[in-house]
Amino acid sequence: MINAPVAMKPNRRTRILVDRDLQLRFALIVLLASTSAVFIQTALTSFMIGRLAEQLPNDGRALMTDVPGALALNAGITLAVTVPWLVFLSLLGTFRVFGPMVGFRNFMRDVAAGRRSSALTIRKGDHLQDVCDLLNEVTEPLRADIAERQGKGDDESSSGAIDRAA
Repeated sequence: MINAPVAMKPNRRTRILVDRDLQLRFALIVLLASTSAVFIQTALTSFMIGRLAEQLPNDGRALMTDVPGALALNAGITLAVTVPWLVFLSLLGTFRVFGPMVGFRNFMRDVAAGRRSSALTIRKGDHLQDVCDLLNEVTEPLRADIAERQGKGDDESSSGAIDRAA
């Protein structure tokens, strides 16, 4: 039996990078933080192995000869695996915040320009629902004025059409 194609949810965000510049800056911070953590951990491991090697009666020097290469390989593998993964997770984790922020920005521009009289809505699973409600509350008087002007504009245009026809 052939499965029918699954329809995408109509309200689902398809782009992870909804505010490319801001999200990439955030990912850069995650990249730098995770890289720093790997280097700090490698330095601490080297220090601790060096202290242990000093206590070995015979093989401490041999151990310390091999440690730098082993730690460098370990750090390289750790960086290659964890840094891309953490950057991906940071981007994936932020689009539910940055998506609404882009919507807030567009909403405020539209209200300020007098183009938006309807309330702002964001996706059900997105964060910042409380900020969305607050923006709707704060902009309600402005949006009511816009709706009133749009309503008068519709009335005038329809009465103008009647006058011209007469």
